[in-house]
Amino acid sequence: MNKRLGLASVLMVVVTPLSGGCAGKTLREENMTVAPITEYDARVTVKPLETPAPESAKQVVKPKPTPQLGLEGSKKKPKEKSLKAVDNSGKRLPEMEDSEGFSGRRPIVDPIRAGEKVTMVVSYFGVAAGEVTLEVRPFVEVNGRKAYHFHSDVKTSSLFNAFYKVDDQVDGYMDFEQLVPVSFTLSVNESKQLREVRQFFDWKTRKADFWERKVTKEDGTEEKKKGWDLIPFSQDVYSAVHYIRFFQLRDGKTYSYPVSDDFKAWEVKATVIRRETIKTELGPMKAILIQPQVAREGVFKPMGEVNFWYSDDERKFPLRFEAKIKIGKLVGVIKALERGGP
Repeated sequence: MNKRLGLASVLMVVVTPLSGGCAGKTLREENMTVAPITEYDARVTVKPLETPAPESAKQVVKPKPTPQLGLEGSKKKPKEKSLKAVDNSGKRLPEMEDSEGFSGRRPIVDPIRAGEKVTMVVSYFGVAAGEVTLEVRPFVEVNGRKAYHFHSDVKTSSLFNAFYKVDDQVDGYMDFEQLVPVSFTLSVNESKQLREVRQFFDWKTRKADFWERKVTKEDGTEEKKKGWDLIPFSQDVYSAVHYIRFFQLRDGKTYSYPVSDDFKAWEVKATVIRRETIKTELGPMKAILIQPQVAREGVFKPMGEVNFWYSDDERKFPLRFEAKIKIGKLVGVIKALERGGP
């Protein structure tokens, strides 16, 4: 089971100080850098979403056709199993996923708005270890297709900075129409290491490509590249945090969806345990408690005793998480919320 799966994957770095090590600046503050990953840059183009020209414009420019992602089905190979949004019976694909509240792959009511931002305080043994922000930035185009832009920052608190400083950033891009990840980037800026990670999900070839470049004082620069086969319509470990929000989250119901990461494939089952009111710095908030499990080789297991709470409304903001680790437990609770959107 991949320990990075789910929201806890983004948050685990705040307990890095427990591994020991010297205090002080991050390596980037000491003027150390990581060279760009040019192979990724040559394959992935991210730019602001183009806005339509006003109707009063004198010259009408014909819009460029949207490039195919690779999950729309193939007209040239009718015998090939279709990977369009719905099968012949009209059921949403993949078959394991719930169809309520969707029209094909798109949700009837989109819970995610550009401009939303959730800030959580992460505690370890009751001590504030750091903060995590989960942000939805304005739509972008990734290789010519409209995409959500999810951004997260992970920073240790001033107390933990004395032992080990963390200032990391994550960016994930999800295709707007098909709701699958298309790119993922991770920038690690810590006391002991600099690391750049890039992933590209090529749905036309059903391949995920992964690049990593790491710099440490002890070992200098290390590089890694690998790839693996993608399961159709699967999420990555970061997009899965937001993807669960598209479902209706009915009491007692279990929602399944596939995840592909690091040569591995899972079926995630997220069960709605109950609805309850939780205490936060913003006051009492109505919440939905979700408990995930992952299945490999047909056997389902709890995801490391991790629980998530999302807001009990149509937006389903992340409000709280609890994750048992090797020693103790991490607890994250919302402290600030910007709702974004209209």
